[in-house]
Amino acid sequence: HLIKDHNYKRIAFIRGPINHPEANIRFETYKTVLKENNIKFDPNLVVQGDFIELTGIKAINILLDQRKETFDAIVSSNDDMAFGALKALQRRNLFVPGDVAIVGFDDVSRSALCNPPLTTVKQPLYKQGRRSLELLIDLIEGKDVPNEITLPTNAIYRRSCGCFPENLSKISNFKKENYKEPFEQLKKIENKIISELFNIAYIHNNDLDISNLKKILKSFITGIKTNDISFFIRNLEEILRKEMTKNHKLSYWHKIFLKLYSLTIPFFGTNENMQLKIENLIYQARYQLEALLFQRESIRREEDKENILIINSIRRSLMSNFSIQKIANSISKELPKIGIKSCYFCLFEDYRGLTPWSRLISAYNEKEPIEFVSRKGEVRFRTAQLIPKRYLPKNRQYNLIVESVFFRDENIFGYIVFEQPEDVSELQHLTRNIGIALKGGLLLQERQLLLEKLAYSNKELEEFASIVAHDLKQPLSVINASLSFLKETISKNINSESNELIDFSIKSSNRMKKMIEALLHFSRVTTSKIEFTKIKLESILRPVLSDLKILINETSAKITHDPLPTIIGSKTLLIQLFENLMDNAIKFRGQKTPHVHIGVELNNSKWIFSVKDNGIGIDQKYFEKIFLIFQRLHTNKEYKGTGIGLAICKKIIEKHHGKIWVESELGKGSTFYFTIPKDIISL
Repeated sequence: HLIKDHNYKRIAFIRGPINHPEANIRFETYKTVLKENNIKFDPNLVVQGDFIELTGIKAINILLDQRKETFDAIVSSNDDMAFGALKALQRRNLFVPGDVAIVGFDDVSRSALCNPPLTTVKQPLYKQGRRSLELLIDLIEGKDVPNEITLPTNAIYRRSCGCFPENLSKISNFKKENYKEPFEQLKKIENKIISELFNIAYIHNNDLDISNLKKILKSFITGIKTNDISFFIRNLEEILRKEMTKNHKLSYWHKIFLKLYSLTIPFFGTNENMQLKIENLIYQARYQLEALLFQRESIRREEDKENILIINSIRRSLMSNFSIQKIANSISKELPKIGIKSCYFCLFEDYRGLTPWSRLISAYNEKEPIEFVSRKGEVRFRTAQLIPKRYLPKNRQYNLIVESVFFRDENIFGYIVFEQPEDVSELQHLTRNIGIALKGGLLLQERQLLLEKLAYSNKELEEFASIVAHDLKQPLSVINASLSFLKETISKNINSESNELIDFSIKSSNRMKKMIEALLHFSRVTTSKIEFTKIKLESILRPVLSDLKILINETSAKITHDPLPTIIGSKTLLIQLFENLMDNAIKFRGQKTPHVHIGVELNNSKWIFSVKDNGIGIDQKYFEKIFLIFQRLHTNKEYKGTGIGLAICKKIIEKHHGKIWVESELGKGSTFYFTIPKDIISL
């Protein structure tokens, strides 16, 4: 149509998902049609899409901005991407169809309402469903069925490709004749007229009552015979309002009026008076129809406002739940509000993909929850069943829609089966929300399991460390005591070299004992769960100075500090932190008298502390190494220690969700900085 009727040559194409069978067929059809019309396929005019409206917007940006391509028309693999392309072109002040024509595929309801209305391709969904059921019955009866059946589609020409509605071209396309008895002649073809009017309704998937059509035709002819049109208009309004109540389409009635006009007016030939009557009746009918359509649209807008509030409430309810059972309960509670009579929430046994067995997590029927006779509050069944038969509605007709529950392309968790409501437009969006909520719930569940495993592992590790420490310390104590006793009893009878060897062994065993105690303490800091409370740091500094009193007196160290705030943290761990940092600051001194200053400042939502000394300093290349366990820069002869103190400090700060680092120069002292969040929310 674009090539032959509009003479377009450069036609861009927005593809569907690569692995989607229907999308691939549409793309191959695009290439085939180009070839049949001797137009060379240009890959630069093809943009990969995924059936989402946003992709259509991106496709225009790629074609015009990145590739700098020009084109006469765009064919989209579905209507949604065509809507996106239409928006993107209009934002650039490009006129559709004057500058670029657009064609979609699917003929969704929005395609007739967008500006301009979208030319598209309508799939024979009713025929597909009917033929599928016929094939299924044949299979059940053991008959052979073909592997593939092709059903014809129907092109819907609208303004986006440059065409005008077909009604405009048919409005005067009839043959005028003079009949002596026009009303008698009309009566003879009454059944034919009724049949043609019924076919119009049938084509638009409306099973219009024949008696209503007969009523309209009779009152229409009565209106032609007399000057009173009220009888026709009253009957028409009554029938149209009944159709509105049933939520049937009304727009196709324009075609019914056109057909009624074209089938009746030829019988009155050149009788202008009768022609004016017919035209007036049709005009009044169309006016009445437009008034009802406007009324319906106004009602729908109000209903849409209410539905949007309800749907947003449902989404909030779904997204605020982070457990599978709470999500299931939310589905059963909220979905009846939008007219879904029955719903079944099913998950595959393995959340990562399709499995032979599924679990029915929750269900309701006739808006009442279904109680499962099950120990776990759920029902296990074969996935091929879709739903266990005993839970389906009974003694009434129903239509079910199956929607896959997934999160992006990563996970297919299962599916949800809805009893079809009057408006199905929000089902896919709600299912996506359920998928997102379920992903969050599963992540939270996995996190909880990992935390439980971690807590169990930490407990085991702590118990193991305590046992190992005890088992190692016991023989070391025996060795130490034995060596001390040996020295006391035989030191006078052995040479100085042997005495030195005994002293070295005693010192080594003492150092090993201290390392084991430090390692055990490091393990406890790493694995223990801590509670945060309000702490006045002045109250922490007092026990720290008390513990370091001997070292401070021996070195005449000077300790100063800024006014210390009240913070939130673990008192035990913070005492250990300050004690380790201040002990190092005094221990690693040079020739000067040690001076240690504790500084503090508030920076936005965190406290920044500093412990500054005038000691020997640290080479920059060791700034990270010193916070690793058992990493020492000096021998035990130079400075005693275990190499664990700063590693413990790092763990303590991490427990407080802060950071620790050092700034230093050799011979110029060091400053250790660490941060602690101001409030408990950050912790």
